[in-house]
Amino acid sequence: MDVLLEISYFPTPHTAKAITEGIKNAMQKWEIENLVVSITTDNGANVVAAIRDLTPIKRLSCAAHTLQLAISKGLKVVENLVSRTKQLINFFSTQKQIERLIKVQKEIGYEEPLHLIQDISTRWNSSYLAWDRLIFLQYAVLQLSVNLSCSLISEEKTDGIRLKKIMIKDNEWELLDELCNILAPFEKATRDFSGNTYVTLSQMFPIITDLTNSLKPSDNSYEVLEDSDDNTINSDIVEEESSQIEVDYSNISEVLKNVKNKIYLGLKHYWAMPDEFGIMAALLDPRYKDLNFITDEETKVKIHSSLQIQYDQLKREMQQQTSTPPSPTISTISTTSTSSTPSMRSLHEHQERRQQKVKKVFQTKESSTSSSAIADEITTYFLLPVARENKNPLDWWKSKQEIFPVLSIIARKYLGIPATSVASERLFSDAGNHITAKRSLLDPALLGKMVFLKRNMKTMDHINIFPPDLDVENNDYVEDEHELEELLDE
Repeated sequence: MDVLLEISYFPTPHTAKAITEGIKNAMQKWEIENLVVSITTDNGANVVAAIRDLTPIKRLSCAAHTLQLAISKGLKVVENLVSRTKQLINFFSTQKQIERLIKVQKEIGYEEPLHLIQDISTRWNSSYLAWDRLIFLQYAVLQLSVNLSCSLISEEKTDGIRLKKIMIKDNEWELLDELCNILAPFEKATRDFSGNTYVTLSQMFPIITDLTNSLKPSDNSYEVLEDSDDNTINSDIVEEESSQIEVDYSNISEVLKNVKNKIYLGLKHYWAMPDEFGIMAALLDPRYKDLNFITDEETKVKIHSSLQIQYDQLKREMQQQTSTPPSPTISTISTTSTSSTPSMRSLHEHQERRQQKVKKVFQTKESSTSSSAIADEITTYFLLPVARENKNPLDWWKSKQEIFPVLSIIARKYLGIPATSVASERLFSDAGNHITAKRSLLDPALLGKMVFLKRNMKTMDHINIFPPDLDVENNDYVEDEHELEELLDE
């Protein structure tokens, strides 16, 4: 579950200092300055610098964004094909060509007519999704090209000539299909990283390791990765002129090898230094606690030591909070004194007290084990079997909270960290849906309240998501209740 706390107008310039102040103000408003341990962001230079000034809060790079950077390295190998494929897809962007393509699909037996998907470089996995749909509609596209070329209608014949000119070759169709096979696992990984109803950070390194191993070259014949464009995904990764350059893709296996090598190097480059928070989340996820994705034993030792230090520190703090018993009141002393008097004790109480002594004899082993487990939670945790892949780690910790009173708190700290910044970026879509031609003059504060309510509507039934300084009952937050209801209902 994610909760939107703050959305507010942020004027230019978007400097690191301004971003830092904005985040500080939001945390102070919600009284969470001492609760935030990390912030997940993209790799923008101003954002990176802003979080750096929020020490001790740690910045995590958005896993999905970083994954796309690695993919973009590989796609540069086939930039000519990427550009020409875009041109082919763009041919079907007009209503006229869309209707023609749908008509052909019906004629040749497609179960459900589909549109082509535009390849937009700023959207994650856009190339894969566009190519996969194009390959699925390959026969319809080729058939339409034949139909238009053979048509006696001048307009259709002209369009047929245009389509034939930009049509990709047979071996390029095959190459495109193989590229989709390479990119398909990355699309799934991006979706897995971007979830907001389950733990994401703990699965980041296991997934990245699987992706890296799947692309690992059988030899060392790959080049050093260029570090250009590391901070942002280049939306113009393919120059328009490149579509006019003839590139030989006849050796498909060699092209695929180069693409894999580039993506492999990208993954190794961007995840060269394993993030401690990511590994700690995996360590505290019962599905990945054995850290099989890490081959460096020194890294494993360090992360185990870090967990032990945090555990010991938190345990001491919890013991200090409970070590001082409350002063006995008069009523307590009186009750204790009375209950210890044999003449005042009932037969039932007497027998119950005796039975408790009996139970201790026969439950010595069980009690000892339980006490030992609580005394050494970390050892007990690692002695338990690894959980199934489909097990929810938060449910696992919740069910064993009594066994791991200290460790479960540390687990919640790390397992609650998102692997991506997708949740915040989705807010741009929410805001865009509210700002229309008829709402172009919305007050920024009102817009913020609308998005706040829209995003948190389902959460309100479970937790109080209003700032501590707001009087919700007196409508301090909703200044114009009727206007807000009308806007939300539209």
